[in-house]
Amino acid sequence: FYQIPDRKKSDFTVILLSVVASVTLHELTYWIFLLHNIWVQILLAVVLAIIFARIVQSSLFTFCNEKIFHIKTYPFGRLWNAFFKVNSATVLRISLLDGSCYIGQLGRVSFDPNDDVQEIEILNPYVYVKPKAKVKKIHETASMLLQGNAIISIEKIRDQEARKLYDLPVR
Repeated sequence: FYQIPDRKKSDFTVILLSVVASVTLHELTYWIFLLHNIWVQILLAVVLAIIFARIVQSSLFTFCNEKIFHIKTYPFGRLWNAFFKVNSATVLRISLLDGSCYIGQLGRVSFDPNDDVQEIEILNPYVYVKPKAKVKKIHETASMLLQGNAIISIEKIRDQEARKLYDLPVR
């Protein structure tokens, strides 16, 4: 259930999916260990693990969970990753703990949950002055790297608003 975290799961859903997962894993292990070559067993186990990880990350897995179980999935329990699974022309407004606020096009994002520091890169940044709701281009800066532990909130800016600042393709 780390694959499909959601607070709405009933006990029945948890029990049903746990039994289905257990039986499936039991059968797979049984068939793998019928093979007598240890290297084939290891190779097959690794290949199956990669395949299952890809399935969990797929849009088909998300669709099936929403339709069958009414569960919104975030592969590997990372809402952070799901939030940033967007196209490269996404514009963000990022508010920091020190009160500053920046607007920029999404560059890159840290996705490894084992990293000590989660980071976001924004391109062609603007400073957003909160009380006046004005934006000011930072001309000398091509990109900014912001640490996740300094961020209060991240907002995706609507396309029509983002086009006022950037020359973006129409979607």
